[in-house]
Amino acid sequence: MDSWPETKLTLDKSLVVLSNKWRRRLLLKVLKDNPRDEREFASDAANSSETQELDALRTQLRHVHLPLLEEEGLINWNRDDGTITRGENFEEIRPLLELMREHSDELPNGWL
Repeated sequence: MDSWPETKLTLDKSLVVLSNKWRRRLLLKVLKDNPRDEREFASDAANSSETQELDALRTQLRHVHLPLLEEEGLINWNRDDGTITRGENFEEIRPLLELMREHSDELPNGWL
């Protein structure tokens, strides 16, 4: 029997990371295009039907979501210029992201 390669990111941790819609959206954008700019995520949110204020979301991105994703090795984040690229562990969460993207039309509104 073949053994699976050891991973740094557990399924439980992956699901915690994906439990927040802003982190899901950010990772899906990085999946699509690499690198990205952190400013586009807050701008996208401001253009959505969400009522959350843009400044509050920017603060959450910079102090909660981006640091968490970077800590897990899912992204590399240059705080100086706002560039976000795939991190060393990004490939471990890629299958879940691709599954969500491929079945996005079957998911309830607001999940992605």
